[in-house]
Amino acid sequence: MAAFPDRFEPFDESWDLLVGGVPRVWRRSSPRVTRLRCDLDLRAIRCLVVLSDEHNYTRAAERLHMSQSGVSRSILALEERVGALLVTRGARPMSLTRQGEILADHGRRLLAAQQAALDDVLNSRWGP
Repeated sequence: MAAFPDRFEPFDESWDLLVGGVPRVWRRSSPRVTRLRCDLDLRAIRCLVVLSDEHNYTRAAERLHMSQSGVSRSILALEERVGALLVTRGARPMSLTRQGEILADHGRRLLAAQQAALDDVLNSRWGP
């Protein structure tokens, strides 16, 4: 069996490595859905959410107080982590793929939950 990253658990050897200007992302060639075991970096999720709002790497980078290449690297790492292309390459204006839109929607909820948790902790510290 071919060597796979330890964060993926393929059911068979139908995984391909995408090449030719596309990030190194593992994907299944069959439509069967698999459950991937991976941890998501909230900074990368925040990059995806802001990028989906701005539709521009430069404006997203300015809003996040990051470099444009930092945003791009975060998106590439997130794509590799989840095993799906999240952003269409070469399109102007930038757009998300269907998987990118799904993850950005979930990301908004994750970031809101994170903020709510921090608010609750801070409020409980000063409350009764």
